[in-house]
Amino acid sequence: MAERNQSCDGLLLHAKEGLSGSRIVNILTAEQGLIDVFVFGGAKSTLRSLASPFVFAKVFIYSDNIKNYKKLNDLAIIESFPGLRETYERLLSAEVVAEFILKTSACGGEYHAVMSDALTAFHLLQNADDSMADMVLCCFLWRMLAILGLEPDLTSCIACDREPERSGHSSPLFWYSEDRIGFVCSDCADSYNRNSTNTGQFEHPHYTDRPERLVPVDVDLQHLLELFSYQGFEGIRNLSAVDQCGLLNLPSINEELAKKTKRIVFSLAQSAAEGSLLTLKA
Repeated sequence: MAERNQSCDGLLLHAKEGLSGSRIVNILTAEQGLIDVFVFGGAKSTLRSLASPFVFAKVFIYSDNIKNYKKLNDLAIIESFPGLRETYERLLSAEVVAEFILKTSACGGEYHAVMSDALTAFHLLQNADDSMADMVLCCFLWRMLAILGLEPDLTSCIACDREPERSGHSSPLFWYSEDRIGFVCSDCADSYNRNSTNTGQFEHPHYTDRPERLVPVDVDLQHLLELFSYQGFEGIRNLSAVDQCGLLNLPSINEELAKKTKRIVFSLAQSAAEGSLLTLKA
């Protein structure tokens, strides 16, 4: 049939105003993937007000497959995550989650896994403080990198393929290269000129006109990235449960650790999305 009505559970990710007062909403569903639907109605329309980003709902959609046209007829909200809009950090994190999903086409069509992780991230963001909101976002993006097959290797140097040496707790174990989009060992990092005037940037001896951007990775940062890999969101819950103390081999999330973690994960996420994540550039 060219025309039909259907319903499914969907996570509303983004809305933009269209022509003639219509609204276009991007929805992630496990059954149909990413779909764009029109929402009609004036400013006082109940449906229009409900069809907002970060709402998880059963959506009722009218489709005309010949004209490639979809219209939202109704929705029944399952969860609305009101806490996401209580702070700027939570809202920004949610917007990055939505944009990453849209720009990567839900990690190349992994709709069920991506929607499950997005919902978990939104649940954790609802009551997260600023630093924990950053960690929830980083964990989500790291998990998306794994789904895409782009999670970086923490066990070998991208330059020489050797395993990074384990030095003292206060010294960098290895380095993240924003130019190579991967981790390099300390020996390779030592080949760069550390007299650069830019913090965290070291000139390569063969490319002195272009300083290579490096982020030092110490024990706490390594543990945090491994937590993203092996424990995922459960590790984030553990961090919150112990009040961000260094218990159970978990790092304390101080400002410097959070800054380096975001710098690394955001760099990887931008690369995965081909540098198009505007919310990370805000």
